[in-house]
This record gives sequence, C-alpha cells and structure tokens, in this order.
Amino acid sequence: MKEENLTASPERVLLVEDSPTQRLLVEAMLAEAGDYLTESAASLADAEKALARGGVDSIILDLHLPDSSGIGTVRKIIEAAPGAAVLVMTAEKGLGRKALRAGAGDYLLKDSLDAETLRRALRYSAERQKIANRLRGNRDVLERRVAKRTRELAEKMERLEEANEEQKRLLARQRIFSTILQIALSGDTLAEVLGQALAVILSEPCLRIENKGAVFIVDGCSNLTLKAQHGLSRQLVESCAKTPFGACLCGKAATGNVPILKENMNGLHKIACPDMEHHGHCCVPIADSSSVLGVLSLYLPVGIPLAEKDEEFLITVVSALALAIRHRKSEEELQQLRKVEALGKLAGGMAHEINNMLVPIQAMAEFAIDDLQEGDPRREGQEMILQAARRIRELVEQTLLFSRKEETVRESVEVRRLLGDCERLLRGAVPTTIKFKVSYDRDVGAVMANRTQIESVLLNLAMNAVHAMEEKGGVLDISAGLADSGREGDDHVCLCVRDTGSGMDEETKARIFEPFFTTKKQGEGTGLGLSVAHGIVTAHGGVITVDSRPGKGTTFCVSLPRYKTPGYPVQVTT
Repeated sequence: MKEENLTASPERVLLVEDSPTQRLLVEAMLAEAGDYLTESAASLADAEKALARGGVDSIILDLHLPDSSGIGTVRKIIEAAPGAAVLVMTAEKGLGRKALRAGAGDYLLKDSLDAETLRRALRYSAERQKIANRLRGNRDVLERRVAKRTRELAEKMERLEEANEEQKRLLARQRIFSTILQIALSGDTLAEVLGQALAVILSEPCLRIENKGAVFIVDGCSNLTLKAQHGLSRQLVESCAKTPFGACLCGKAATGNVPILKENMNGLHKIACPDMEHHGHCCVPIADSSSVLGVLSLYLPVGIPLAEKDEEFLITVVSALALAIRHRKSEEELQQLRKVEALGKLAGGMAHEINNMLVPIQAMAEFAIDDLQEGDPRREGQEMILQAARRIRELVEQTLLFSRKEETVRESVEVRRLLGDCERLLRGAVPTTIKFKVSYDRDVGAVMANRTQIESVLLNLAMNAVHAMEEKGGVLDISAGLADSGREGDDHVCLCVRDTGSGMDEETKARIFEPFFTTKKQGEGTGLGLSVAHGIVTAHGGVITVDSRPGKGTTFCVSLPRYKTPGYPVQVTT
C-alpha cells in the first residue's frame, strides 16, 4: 500500500476563492495532506481558463466571486468541467443544499472548516464523481446504441419507401409516432415533451400546414391549459393560456371529442388578438379510451383544405401524444402513491397508539368538567385539555386517511352554504391587510361529499394563501362555479382559492402535494395539509390543480362531480 501511494499521481485540485485569507487557509490544509496538487483562481473567468487546460480532478468553489455569485456559479463550473468533482464552500446551509440540487458533490460550511473535514469531503466527492462519470459513460454508450439502432431502423424504412404517396405517408406516420414515443419515454417534463413533439409534427413536409401551432391539456376544471406552442405571438399566448370547454375551436373540439377543420377563421375566433393574421385551423382532440386529455391545434394556409388522409394522419399522431400525456400522469400518480404508501405504514401504527392514549385523557377531562361548577377556575383548564385532545384526535383522523380505508358519511352538500360557513370561520383569521371576498354562481348546486373533509380542504388552502400574503397583504378570493364540459352528466363544480402572494416556482409546485414537504419555517407547518387535501379530493372522485408563478400569486382549483339530486347521507369507503 505504501509503494502504491508513493507512485500514485497526486490529485489535482482547483481552488476557486477570491479571499486571500481563505485561500491560504485551504491551501495550507491541502498541503498538510501531501497528496493534492493545488491550483488557485480568484474569479470565475480565471477558473474557466484553468479548467480549459484540463487535468483538474476536483474543484473547491466559493459561491461569492467578483464576477459571479450564487447557484449560477455552480452550473457554470460544472458546464466547464463536467467530469470533475465540485465541492462548494459557503456560510449558508440553505445555499449549500441548493448547490447540491444544482449538481455539486458536497458542501462545507466555512465557519466549521478544518483539514480533516476538507480532506474527507474531497475524497467522498471524488468517489461520487467517479461513479457518476462511469454511469454517464454507460448512459452515453447506451444512447449511442439506441441512436445507432434508430438510424438503422430509419435507413431500413427509407430503403423500403417507394414512390407511392400513400406509402410515404404511412412511413411518415410510423416515423413521427416512433419519435414522439421516444420523446415521451425521456426524462423531460410534460411541457418539454409536448414542445418537442409539436416541433416534430410541424416539421413534417407531407403535411400542408403552417409552421405554427399549440398543444393544450385538460386541467381539473374542464379548461384547456396551453402547455406548448410554436410561432404564436406573446399576446395570443396570454389570451389562450386558459380556454374553457366549448369556447373557440379548441374548446369545441375538446367538448365534442371530434376534429374540427376550418379553411378560413376570419371573424370566427372567440378568443383573438389584434395582430392575428388570416388563417385556416385544424383542432384535433387528444384522447384515450376513457377521456379527452387535450387538443392539438394547427394553423393551415387560408383556403387550402386539409386532405382526408392528412386528417387521418393527425389522428394517428395525437394517439402518440395521448400516450405521452398518460405516461407522464401515470408516472406522477405512481410516485405519489409510493410516497403515500410509505407514509401510511408509518402513520397507521402511530395514529392508533395516539388514539389509545387520548381515550383516558379525554374521558378524565370530561369527568372533571362534569364535577366542577360553572365559574370554578379549575374548569377552564380542564376545558382546554378537552379541546386539545379533540384537536389531536382530528389530526389523527387526518393522518389515518393515508394509512387505511375509512368509512365516511357523504351527503348532498350545498356549495353556497359550504362557502358561507368557510367565510364565517375565516373572517376572524384573515388579517385586515388582506382583502377577503367570496363569490359563487347562483346555479352552482351541490356535490356529494363529506362536508367536514371538503370544508377542511378549503380552509387549509385559504390559510396557506393567508400565510403567503401575511407580510405584504393582498387579496384572498374564494369562488365556486359550474364547469360545463358539454357532455350530459359530466358537470363539475370548481372551488377555487386565489391569492396575490409571492407565488411558486416550478420546482416547488412539483412537490407541494408530497407528504411532509413544506415551504414554511420549522415549527410552522407539518407538510401534511396539501397531501391530506389531495387524498380527500381524489377519494371524492375529484381533481385538485394548482396554477402559480413567482410574483404572480397562486390559484388552487378543486374540481368535484356535481350532484344534482339531493339525497340522504350514505356510507362511502374512501
């Protein structure tokens, strides 16, 4: 072992630190180890020059440089040296965690830095990077094989292609369908998958279409949400961001689940903007065997009809888009199911134990209250104990929603009364800096639901909105409306909670329904509220969706099947 250490090449480390004092300190720690060859850089530009020369094994990176700071620095360094291990030095734990998510191997806090910790972190980061490099190499080999195989299949298809136009069209269908399926099975987001698929469709020369189009998906409130587009003006993108079922050609295609073609849309658009040019339109619903998932919207040259074979071709293409959308949704549902299942195993045992301990506490408090006269100062303490015990039992019941099926009573719940009760409960909790309003359609009707559970969902969403606006104030808007899909018996009631708070980025939005995930400070939230809300809404046959952007506020919509005929309470397993 000693001979191997003597002959092994020292690890080359690039230290990127603008503070001379900190730089000398780290260099001294590395020199003490004796098996590191250290090079220093005081700026990102100097670091990039050093990395361009090659040969660097590990990088120790400060996130506050004269010419770059923050997480962007990590990404630039990784881009400059993708094979090197990156170890971040920072004074903030939060920034260190963000650096890990950006691709750093590890992070160290400056105020607790010592030689042993530095050497150990470098060693572990280097080992992890070696594993990552091997995995990347294996992935590259696999991708080359897949690419090679794809090229071979394409070449075979091209050799088989004949001059007959129908045969060319058939091959084009197969090629686009295969490409979209490959895109769908990638690790990209749904928006990226649909954007790439749209680009593939628009680039197909056998279709007589303009290089302009969009893909909409159905959200939980019978609206079409613009998910990908190409060639549309900014104003048109904003106008078409949300399209109700039955509105304009896209909404009508979704409602009827049939393609709609128009050679000239002049004056026919319900949703339009001044800069819209004359064009034809083709809207093809994206659907599977059970429901409409979205709409493919393509622009056609004015006055040139889409051939029947081209329409058949597009119907084949959207079946691939349907697979892509369903695949992504299935992945999300499976991931959520695994998390809830893991939580359920933990929650089940804990909840029952807590319930068992609550029984004597609640009973003794009730006995004590019965024995004490009104006005006795001891009575107030016992009532507080009883109230706390009941609150704990409610929390246990929420947790049990994850662990096993519960028998709950559902009944016809009038939405107007539900919102009225929520308004009364919230009035005292909403600070004066927040404008609070409640509205609903007169014919909103009722839903078949467990009133307590749906009320708790709305209250949770509302209090989250209050928390998002507690510093700067804003507007809290709770509304209810009827979302008519155009199909008999398929009406939904949409309960929406909107706020004008700070909003959420895509990363946060993707995790909000995860159990125990919270953006609140430690001690202010359990991270179970939205997970429980998601479980309650799903158990009621509904959907909960969120629309949010940083600085633009947040809107949660709960879509529940409308119940038209009031009836008696029923037992339902949820």
